[in-house]
Amino acid sequence: MDNKTKPIVFTILLLTVSILFSIQFVDRPLALALDGHLRGTKLLLNQIVSGLEWITGFHVSKYLLGFLILSVGVVLYLMRLTRDLSKYFLFIGATHLVSRLVAGTLKNVFLRSRPYEFLENQETRDFFIVGGNSFPSGHVAHFFSLSIPLLFIWPRAWFLILIVPSIVAIQGVISNDHYLSDALTGVLIAYMFSLAFLKLFQRPMVWKHSEQ
Repeated sequence: MDNKTKPIVFTILLLTVSILFSIQFVDRPLALALDGHLRGTKLLLNQIVSGLEWITGFHVSKYLLGFLILSVGVVLYLMRLTRDLSKYFLFIGATHLVSRLVAGTLKNVFLRSRPYEFLENQETRDFFIVGGNSFPSGHVAHFFSLSIPLLFIWPRAWFLILIVPSIVAIQGVISNDHYLSDALTGVLIAYMFSLAFLKLFQRPMVWKHSEQ
């Protein structure tokens, strides 16, 4: 295993173990601990996330932004002078759309109840209930699949890049709309597909900038 592969494998393992640990030991106790607390913070974060949803076109379609980014990439690729630039947009757009689609599909596989449903009735089963749609978090997959590709392009700006998706993840958890493991799984999905499409689009642009 080379030096580039080790941190990737470690990150995937860390996220996977954290998700499993959270499902077993953290999710429901954390939901109970957060219930009725941090009301001002919840209100503020809800307003921020609502604004982000509006900016990214949720009122039209949750797939709109990814489709637009991918379309720009295709147009740029068709013009010889902008073909290298197109790979940025293709990389981000493809990662985003596929991550969003996979997260939405998995919701219908795991059928997990949401934390606020558990708080209303603590006898509620966790997974595989009719109408369950908590796992994984589509919002977290949505925003992290836009941000993680940018980390590969501009790794030195990691702090700024991660502010928005981190706010979205925190808002979902403290508002008891999602369990912690829902958010972590959204991150894992975005990370895995970022790696997959990085392999496809990395030459010549992405690694060139990441290695500077």
